[in-house]
Amino acid sequence: MSNLIILSVNGRHGVNSATADDQPSQAPRTILTSLDGADGKNATNPTRGQPAGFLAVELLESQTTPERVIIGTKGQSPENSIPSVTHVPSQGNVILQAIGGDGEPGRRGEDGQSGRDGAAGMDATENLEAGDGGNGGSGGRGGRGTHGADGGPGGTIEIHVEEDKTHLLMAVNWQVNGGKGGAPGQHGRGGAGGIGGIGGQGYSWDEQTGYRYRCTSNCMGRDTASYPQTNAIARRDPRRDFLNGMTTNLTSGSGIQGTLARIMASHAATTRDTTGRCTCTGGTGHCLGCESVAVYQKRNRVRGSNGANGLTGETYVTPLLPGTDGPPGRGTIVVISKNGEQKFYETRYQLELVGFDLEDENDDGVFEPGEHLFVRRIRVHNSGDMPSPSRQTRLEIVTSPPHQLIPVRNNEGYTLIPPIPPKQSVTLRGSIKALIPEPVGQQLASSSDKREITVSLVATMPGVNRRLENFDMAKVVQVGYPLELESFDFLKTVGQGSQNKMTLGIHNRGRKTFGGGQISPRYAEVRLSIPTSAGALLSSKTWNHEIIRHVGQIQAGETIRITVLSKILLTARDHSEAQIQVTFSISKPGAVTSGDIRPSDRLRVTQKINLDLQISASYRFEENASVLVVTNSNTKEYQFEALRQLIQSELGLRVAVWNIALYGGLERLRDPSGNGNSETTCVLNDFRGKTIVFLGNDFEFNGNHRKSLLDLCHSQDLSYECFAGTSFLFMGSSNKPNCVQWLKDAVFPISHSLKNLADLSTTSSTFMGIKDLVISVCQQKQDGSPEMQAYRIESNPKWYHGKSIRLQTRMIRNQLKASLPQERFLVCPVGQGAEPGYIAVWHGLPRNASFLATEVRNTDGRDWRHAGLHDFDSFNIICSLPFTVRLDLLCFPEFKTNPNHPGEKEENDKHSSDASTAISDNILDAVQFSLEEDIVQEIRGFLTGGPLINNINLSSTKPYNVFEMNFPRTSRLLRQVAIDTEDLPERLINLIRYAISSTLPQSKRQAARSIIMPIGQRRSHLRKYLTKHFSLALQSRNYNEAELKRFFDSVKSLHNATWNMEEVICDRNAKFTKCSTHVYRLGRKMTHMIVSGTEKCTADEWDRRFKASQKRKGMIEHDLKLSVKKRAEMSTLRL
Repeated sequence: MSNLIILSVNGRHGVNSATADDQPSQAPRTILTSLDGADGKNATNPTRGQPAGFLAVELLESQTTPERVIIGTKGQSPENSIPSVTHVPSQGNVILQAIGGDGEPGRRGEDGQSGRDGAAGMDATENLEAGDGGNGGSGGRGGRGTHGADGGPGGTIEIHVEEDKTHLLMAVNWQVNGGKGGAPGQHGRGGAGGIGGIGGQGYSWDEQTGYRYRCTSNCMGRDTASYPQTNAIARRDPRRDFLNGMTTNLTSGSGIQGTLARIMASHAATTRDTTGRCTCTGGTGHCLGCESVAVYQKRNRVRGSNGANGLTGETYVTPLLPGTDGPPGRGTIVVISKNGEQKFYETRYQLELVGFDLEDENDDGVFEPGEHLFVRRIRVHNSGDMPSPSRQTRLEIVTSPPHQLIPVRNNEGYTLIPPIPPKQSVTLRGSIKALIPEPVGQQLASSSDKREITVSLVATMPGVNRRLENFDMAKVVQVGYPLELESFDFLKTVGQGSQNKMTLGIHNRGRKTFGGGQISPRYAEVRLSIPTSAGALLSSKTWNHEIIRHVGQIQAGETIRITVLSKILLTARDHSEAQIQVTFSISKPGAVTSGDIRPSDRLRVTQKINLDLQISASYRFEENASVLVVTNSNTKEYQFEALRQLIQSELGLRVAVWNIALYGGLERLRDPSGNGNSETTCVLNDFRGKTIVFLGNDFEFNGNHRKSLLDLCHSQDLSYECFAGTSFLFMGSSNKPNCVQWLKDAVFPISHSLKNLADLSTTSSTFMGIKDLVISVCQQKQDGSPEMQAYRIESNPKWYHGKSIRLQTRMIRNQLKASLPQERFLVCPVGQGAEPGYIAVWHGLPRNASFLATEVRNTDGRDWRHAGLHDFDSFNIICSLPFTVRLDLLCFPEFKTNPNHPGEKEENDKHSSDASTAISDNILDAVQFSLEEDIVQEIRGFLTGGPLINNINLSSTKPYNVFEMNFPRTSRLLRQVAIDTEDLPERLINLIRYAISSTLPQSKRQAARSIIMPIGQRRSHLRKYLTKHFSLALQSRNYNEAELKRFFDSVKSLHNATWNMEEVICDRNAKFTKCSTHVYRLGRKMTHMIVSGTEKCTADEWDRRFKASQKRKGMIEHDLKLSVKKRAEMSTLRL
């Protein structure tokens, strides 16, 4: 509170609390004369607070300075503590105080004295036991504390003010409360007990308890010395020991009888021979010639016990209470009328805002910019005991954020609060008027300019210019326009040369009809424009760049829809973006005046919306196209051009484009000429055996949630195409949450439940054993007619299978993995127990199936726009090309440019002598590295998990070619080497090196295994086969023995330098694509990483996979059906 003045006649406190805290709690102690400590002294009583005095003042207005209050002192006690006149500055505040003094806090009793420590015991000796320690003395009792002292009573304050000056009370507050009671004191703590004395220390010593004898050279009866001739019969005379022992025992205090008993006991065990012979010469005891050895025993005296600690002195537990607060005084307001009559009040007036209503000017329920807002039916309550001032309080409007409303300048911009009797409420007759300003300097968004403002009222007391505190009620209103554009429905992707519908809704938010002449003179229009390079809009049978649609009458709460037809130019750039600008304008609120020439002069823009369109070329089937790129509505022009640049200009391959957002799916008309044939076919069928690149970024599809191509392509459909030889690349899909599950489902796209499988099984798909199934599958692949389908193997358990069909299933799975390591099957037992059963086998995608999902390294448009594709993305596109296409690029790295399609390769140009374009070394490196990776992966798939003894004869050609069945890529490389053409390119020779090096041991374990088992291994068989046939192929190319030896020496050198070929290729390719090895590994997902080979499942899991697949298929078909239907209704583009 600024400019605060305090006028006080407060009572004095009992004692200054700061001084009390500094007083010592213990008095000086006398020296103890007894073992126990002395008791503490009790505390003395505290001092209570003094009563407050009396103060009478008079409130006056300053005659010289506006809004200044003068306080005149009419009486005070004690005297001369307050000046007779006090000038309060503008906005200053005065507090009149007559507060009783605070009571002194309770005092603390003296602590009891500590007891003395006990005396220590005497230490033990050989003759005396240790003494015990003395007990400690008890502590003295603590002194009593006191209760807190009572606070003093509050005083009396009188405020005199004239009847027409009660507004001055807003500058004054008063306090007449009693003093606070003192806090309770504390009892003194009892003295600590003395520590018990320490017991005397124990004592230990050695005491002789007897003798033992040992023979010497002087023993009697020995030939070396005769008894009568020796004088040294013992090193120590036992008689001397006997006398010494008696002396010692007598000295220690033992009686003569005890001494003799102890001495005799120590010698009683000694045997003596009466004949004079020693035990060492055949006697029965020791002789006088034996040496005597004294025997000692350890003696101890324990230490004395410690004395007990003294008891702690007692502490009083009687609760101490705080002092009682002093009784409040009395504050009185004395209002003096003009005739001198006095009225007394204990509290002043208290005005409170109870409520108010907000209304817009035209009463349509919409608070619109440009119209006035009214605050009406303002309700104010006086909760005080006296009437409010005769000077009327000014009431105005404020907003949050500030300046959202502009109050009018005349008296309509505020209202006044009349005098209100105590405890009564009034509803003000007047209102407050404010203008809702038009938005200035802000960008109109796609939605209408709707904003929320908080409206509240402030009351200002005249004469003192003080705001009343209890006017904090607020209401939130939404400022906007009665009409707004909503629910746009248009195709985000449109075709070149197509005509497309676009609809937009206009909603009336108000509760009155908008427009319609007599009913409402207001006017609205929609202005639409499209770039001339993109197309035109239809208006009154004329195509224009910009059109205007007038809005007619709209009922309250109604939404009308406007349809606009657009035409896209055939010359618009493929995958370019265009914006249709929509500008919505309505007239200002209020009636049209005579000064308005036409209603459109009063228009103001309320909404601006940009509708983004993607223009895409229609699909044209080309027999010679090698790559199909499937784009979407979120594919940018520079992204598409970067892909086209790589495929056409750098690889010399023709590319076709299918925009899935343009057609609403992957279906096209079989006869696009429009001859009435409505049959459709999947566009993927046009590129069977070729490459299809999907851009996997998210995009908005059919106005629903954002989707990716994985959400719109069922894995089962793509699996059948991949099984037929099509290569798929999903750029930007490896990080999608459903990518792994999608690829897993693509390996085994189960199309029948086990129940239906039993009914649909034919004789040709039923086998009695696993051998027949293997031969049938391999022959189908060799004949070029493979099918991804379910087979049935009848249960024919052997004796070692027992009755368990599950054991037979496990053995069939193992046989399939061993016989067809490059194929993947799902094996499932059907039936159990005594029921007749069979084994269901689903033939899935092979390991070399070309399904590749990758990350996109370039997510920043600037990189795409300026630098083109990232090396990682370019490499993955090259990897997705069929193996034979890449092999041809490696062997024939030139192509002739088609003059009609720059960058495209003409047909049959491999041996053309015309001007041609050479493929860059960087592209050839990428082709070579991708081929090496595929070859190594194929060999690794064949060798991984093979049996201990090889069961595959690669040289066998009947009933099928085993090598071509397991190595379609390597066999194609072998045929390429054997072609009688020009010299072999070095890049092709390097492929052979990597192929043979991959058959050598790739780890220490494999190397050890090749030494332990040099024959019978699948790896050694494959190495011998490749070495033999590549040698023959090279010899057919005129390689002599020396050249062959140098070649195979280079193979060994490559292996010795690298060992693990797969890791070496991964590290090299990561460096080539300018990313880390971690990114290269995890940023590329292929099916063999997720499903490595043949698997076994249960019947429940089989059916669960089938149901999940059918559910996803149904959802995709539903989305595509809605999209196709919408496009048929809104576009003239044919599928």
